[in-house]
Amino acid sequence: MASMYIGSRTKNVIIFLVVLFSVIFAFVKSDIWSITMKPAGKQGKPSEKAIKMLEESDYVRKGELVLTPTNLKEYIKILDDIVQTNDLNIIFKKETKSNLCELLEIPDEKYNKILSPFLESASLETAERVSSNDFISLEDLKSKIESAKIIRDKVQADLAKSINPYTSKELQKNLVQQRDLVASLKQDLASRKSKQGLVLTKITMNAYFNKTKAIKNSAKVFGLTFAISFVVMTIALLVIYLILIILSKLFSFLGIKSFSKSSSRYSRYGSGYGSGSYGYGKKKVKRIYKRKHKSSSDEEANKEEEK
Repeated sequence: MASMYIGSRTKNVIIFLVVLFSVIFAFVKSDIWSITMKPAGKQGKPSEKAIKMLEESDYVRKGELVLTPTNLKEYIKILDDIVQTNDLNIIFKKETKSNLCELLEIPDEKYNKILSPFLESASLETAERVSSNDFISLEDLKSKIESAKIIRDKVQADLAKSINPYTSKELQKNLVQQRDLVASLKQDLASRKSKQGLVLTKITMNAYFNKTKAIKNSAKVFGLTFAISFVVMTIALLVIYLILIILSKLFSFLGIKSFSKSSSRYSRYGSGYGSGSYGYGKKKVKRIYKRKHKSSSDEEANKEEEK
């Protein structure tokens, strides 16, 4: 019956490869290198586009919240629930792994109630709500429109009466300017009405990275992953070894010769020894023996021995 034989050197190589693979797999899975190299503290950068949009917007009231949560995903989920529950309009949104920035329209009378989960959070850094410096009431804006309409109608009447070509040309330019002014003021009024009672709020969330805690968690993941991968690979190799033994015995039972260490040694050295012992396979060497002539002294010695 054939037997499986693994040398001590082969065993050592297999153990080394199993340990090496387990270490590499655990190292990649735990991401311990990037965590160690990552700086501690607040992560992410503010969005320059969001800052510019907030500054250049024509909202009467504007707000800003800055938070630094340790669990950014949890706070993003809270914000998504707030937006969905209150049907808030998102003007701008930018999200990265370590940062979130959103511009939202929030009703002024419900501002504190809607944002209470953030305003009462320990992660809150900044919370402010201000009015625009160039605030113009709706009544003042309507008065400006009426004044521009009066001027427009007067210029149009003067143009109808004008006979001088040069004066008519100047009046036409003035009329176009007054019409554009009325259209622009009407557009501002419509926009102001649609934004009346709303606060344009910029919410910025920067993830806080606790390096010490992260390294501890990564080390736990590394140890657990290494242990699991080592055990799994060891069991897999044992199963493969048992399968090979079963196949070897099956081949032996069926009369199929398997190659083992002992049989290979015999085939390599035994056959050569057997043939050599019987003289087969060797090249014949022809030896020539020359007979020496006996000297006279030798002949006398031989005669004396015969006597």
